[in-house]
Amino acid sequence: ALPRRIGHSTGELFKHALEAHYRRSLQAFRTETPLHACRQIGPLLHYIQDAGSPPHAQPKCPHHISMELFRRLNAAEAIRIDGYRAQLLGKTDDEALAALRKRIEDLAAFSSERAERGMAVWPDRQKLEPILLESALETARVCADFLYTMFTLGLAEPPEGGTLTGTITAAEFPLYPDLEARVVLVDTDYCTSAISSAEKPSGVAWSGKYLLHHLPPGTYRVLAYRTGSQPAISKPIQIEAGKTVQVDLHLTPIDPPRNIVYNPDAKLSSLAKDRPDRWEARSVGKQTIWTSAIAPVVAGKIYRCGAVLKDPTAQVRFVFRTGADLRDVQNAAGISTLAHWLRLPPEIRHGQGDYALVPKGDPVVFSLSPGQAEPKEICFPVCASYTAGVVVEVQTEKPSLAEAIERVWIVPEEPPLPRVGLLPAGH
Repeated sequence: ALPRRIGHSTGELFKHALEAHYRRSLQAFRTETPLHACRQIGPLLHYIQDAGSPPHAQPKCPHHISMELFRRLNAAEAIRIDGYRAQLLGKTDDEALAALRKRIEDLAAFSSERAERGMAVWPDRQKLEPILLESALETARVCADFLYTMFTLGLAEPPEGGTLTGTITAAEFPLYPDLEARVVLVDTDYCTSAISSAEKPSGVAWSGKYLLHHLPPGTYRVLAYRTGSQPAISKPIQIEAGKTVQVDLHLTPIDPPRNIVYNPDAKLSSLAKDRPDRWEARSVGKQTIWTSAIAPVVAGKIYRCGAVLKDPTAQVRFVFRTGADLRDVQNAAGISTLAHWLRLPPEIRHGQGDYALVPKGDPVVFSLSPGQAEPKEICFPVCASYTAGVVVEVQTEKPSLAEAIERVWIVPEEPPLPRVGLLPAGH
């Protein structure tokens, strides 16, 4: 229902996100575990709080960041709605959705008016913060109504159905051993996650368990995927009311092993037809740039990046994101200003040598020339703020990503002894 990212505006919320997240949350309460259900309501709570934030509700607000911060108030103590009685927004799914939409629309209007009042007293925070607190308190009331309604409807006894459970085993995912596996019932809206198990079979790098209950009777196929492994799919299974079926799947390692890119060959398309999961596309002239999901990175590691291309004219970029501006850097690999960075040899700055330092500031791009499939290595400085993640970008004229690449990879390795004296002593 919502296979792409959307913006934070209330227009995007009402047009695309509200109903999709609302119905997905109800489904999770009725068919998944409480843990997964609470995960699903997280995005809606986020959107409700955005609608209740004065600078979000008033897009022309010139003081966006400052208006989101309380400086004199302890938010945990100030934002309290003791004695408020949460309201049930509806007795049916559709009735509650319509009331929730109206409740959020009223909240946005409430907060937009507070933004206008806040701008009139800016920058006097002593006068501004009580105005912002009005929005914060009203947002808390809307959140209470939403949660009470979701728990009431979602935890009501659903029609009797069948139960599906099982174990997923998979290859190692380096540095993040508790990463879960995604479990999907093919050609349906049902999905969940296999959560890491404390016990695992001998010789298996990772094992996780999943559970779906109250499933309508019918024939299903189970698909499982975990980053670093190939997806696997079961034979058709029959779900019957009141009965439990167990389906275990083993996911084989991907090539190269320990690859941290999600869906690196673009063959998994379970969210939208002919569109690879977790890849976003944007057009640039006659070409398309595909961007992968953000992969986590750890300071002090070397990341071996590469690709095998089907389209010899495609260009692949590995974009390492940084968490702060160069102006904030202190003692990070000897780079504390933009001038320090610019004084480094060009081959280091552009990733053309065997090793390259990732600076702080704008994302740093390491490119493979069109047709190039050999990996290059990148050495991170030992600084946690360099690790806002890495994405892969593939630029191609081909109509689909799977026609442009055979696969891409980012593999973390232990760093060798330093070759050059670029890191400060003690790192």
